[in-house]
Amino acid sequence: MKKLYFKSIDDNLCQYLEDCLNEAKADGETETVTLIEAIPERVSGNRWCTLCGAVVEQSECSKKACSSYDKPLKGNACANKGQLYTYGNEVTFDIKTGKQI
Repeated sequence: MKKLYFKSIDDNLCQYLEDCLNEAKADGETETVTLIEAIPERVSGNRWCTLCGAVVEQSECSKKACSSYDKPLKGNACANKGQLYTYGNEVTFDIKTGKQI
C-alpha cells in the first residue's frame, strides 16, 4: 500500500506523495515540501465515509441508517467505508526527485 501524507496539521484529508508534489509544483514551490505522514488509526465506534468525506458513527453506517449504503461483493461492510488516519512525523521531500531529505 502506498503511503499517504497530510499537507499540514490543519488538513483532514491525506493524499499520495505524487499528488502532494504536483500540488507543490503548481503552487510555485521549486525546492522542497514538508508533509506529515498519515498513520492508519482505529477509533472504536467511528468510521471514515469515503462518500461524504467525513467521520461517521458506526451506528450511522448501516443499510437501515444510510440511504447511500453500498454493500460490496464480499463481506458486510459498506463499500464506502474507508480508513481513518492520524498525524505522524513531519518529513521533507525534494520536489524534483520526490526523495525524502
